[in-house]
Amino acid sequence: MKAFSYIRFSSDKQAYGDSTRRQSELAQKYCQQNGLILDTSVTWHDLGVSAFKGGNAEFGALAAFLKACDAGLIPSKSYLLVESLDRITRARWQKALSIFMDILSRNITLVTLHDNRKYDSNSDYMDIVYALIVLQRSWEESETKSRRSNAAHAQKRKMAVENKTPMTLVCPAWLEYKEGKYQLKIDDAETVKLIYELYA
Repeated sequence: MKAFSYIRFSSDKQAYGDSTRRQSELAQKYCQQNGLILDTSVTWHDLGVSAFKGGNAEFGALAAFLKACDAGLIPSKSYLLVESLDRITRARWQKALSIFMDILSRNITLVTLHDNRKYDSNSDYMDIVYALIVLQRSWEESETKSRRSNAAHAQKRKMAVENKTPMTLVCPAWLEYKEGKYQLKIDDAETVKLIYELYA
């Protein structure tokens, strides 16, 4: 029986951490313990892709995996291994459940490696209810983070207007914040202009 590992993380910063290695090792270990062949001929990775709005299931590697199932490139009854359900989606429960069921409806067994739970087209309704609770909790976590981030951004914008200061000192390399305003770095700006002129 074949198994495929789906790896996803949201932030580019996580690429420098342990996320990919950890998820890969969990998949390898599960296959060894359960007599599965881990197919690595194609990598199903959405690295630095958020699943909060379900984009990975619409145009990412997860979407490509589902299309490969429809095209008969993924054998029926194969396993899809994920660290946890929030790797698949962090969308609100209606959309999350749709993505979850899209996988099962293709006769794929979905395994969450952190708790060794299996979901397939024969799962009983209590398994689906449990999955739905986990999926909704993942959305709530992301929603809370998003709301806090937006509030912090709004506060920075408000302070910038009130104090007549920039929201951030980070700017393009040919600019610098000096004497209360952004100013051109003449040499660097000339280089950028030259690049455009040469390209044109």
